[in-house]
Amino acid sequence: MTQAGLGESMGLPCRQVRKYEKGHARLNPEHLSRLANIFQVPVSALEEPGDMPRDAAAALVETAQLLRMTKAFSRIRDPRIRDGLIYMLEQMAEAQEAPPSPDPRIID
Repeated sequence: MTQAGLGESMGLPCRQVRKYEKGHARLNPEHLSRLANIFQVPVSALEEPGDMPRDAAAALVETAQLLRMTKAFSRIRDPRIRDGLIYMLEQMAEAQEAPPSPDPRIID
């Protein structure tokens, strides 16, 4: 997409799109929302990392971790290893959800 095409889609002159692209101007919330709609991404994907709400930043980190895990998993050809990894992940997730078991060494 060209700057002119993007400007037309956003209802802005091409020179304003250039200013945004070069960082000479900041997108206002309305233009940020329009841009997100054009590219079909959440607004948080277009914000500066420092401007991003903590939950959105955490979601991006989680997404990156899932992508890394998926890529690594797809390279494993042995179905037994894949099944073992899935079982291990399920057990770890369950252990995180369960309340800690009491320490048998402590007497009330």
